[in-house]
Amino acid sequence: TALPISTINQTNEKNETRETVLYSIGIRDSYTTFFYTMIWIIAHAVFHEYFWEKQGRKLRLSKTKTTEFYDYGNLVVFYFASTVAGAVILFKQEHFMPPSQLWRQYPDLPVSFIEKMYFILLMGFWAHNIPELYLTKAKKEEIQKKLVLYVINLSLVLAHYVFGFIRLGMFFFVLHNFVEFLQSLDGILQIVGKRVRSIRTLCSVSLVLTKTTILAVAMAAYLFGLPNQTNPDIPTGFETGNFNVPAIRFPMLAGVASITLLHLWTFISTQLKSYNEERDRRSAIAHDRQQQKEQKKKQEEIRKRKKMAAVESEQEPEK
Repeated sequence: TALPISTINQTNEKNETRETVLYSIGIRDSYTTFFYTMIWIIAHAVFHEYFWEKQGRKLRLSKTKTTEFYDYGNLVVFYFASTVAGAVILFKQEHFMPPSQLWRQYPDLPVSFIEKMYFILLMGFWAHNIPELYLTKAKKEEIQKKLVLYVINLSLVLAHYVFGFIRLGMFFFVLHNFVEFLQSLDGILQIVGKRVRSIRTLCSVSLVLTKTTILAVAMAAYLFGLPNQTNPDIPTGFETGNFNVPAIRFPMLAGVASITLLHLWTFISTQLKSYNEERDRRSAIAHDRQQQKEQKKKQEEIRKRKKMAAVESEQEPEK
């Protein structure tokens, strides 16, 4: 990783002074990211073989459901761990209280070790998923969809890290990964045949709230907050870590907003589709019941006519 560039002394409530080492962002981070990408590949293989495959055999799922079960299983662990770790860092370092702390004093450099490792591990995870497509022998029709997902996530993490939007990025990823964790958990439960309505409801509510929050914070930060933090005395570039210029802010906002709006649109489309299908199903059931009632009514009328005809025939005098 990049070498430490400075240290600061912090005093807590007990008047105890401790030294905190801060780190820069540099080319050495690519070597560290590559190293942890290899670690992720090994950990993925071990965890997959000794846990998820055993669970999959016990469940005796179809081939398609088994693949989905493995995918959800690997993702649910990552999303849970990254959500908890990111939330702990944000709370511990008070990065969003008040929310303006997310962009105040930009650039967020140098960074602490735990912040640096958080982003490096995220980049390593999304990078390791790309060769995993080959190692797990994914289907051709699945490769393109998954590859786009991995590249988008890797690009967003890398952009926030390289351009120094550490606090904003961490806040966005915690909210995003929390929703993805719930959706992955719901996916696992559906595959094993245990549909928990409360989790599905929580997924829907959380998705709308978190995506709306991400969109609002991104617009507040990139359109209003960061422009007020511009310092003409700090040159723009990798040496200073300052990229608070429209040429960087607007693409960052466009990237975050487009992905967020896409998720919201997909959710709304899915909900509308489910609503229409449910409405059509209920309409079909009501139509069938109405037809059954009409059929029973016709049969009843036929029986009455036959009965009346039989009575009339009995009452006719014999010739």
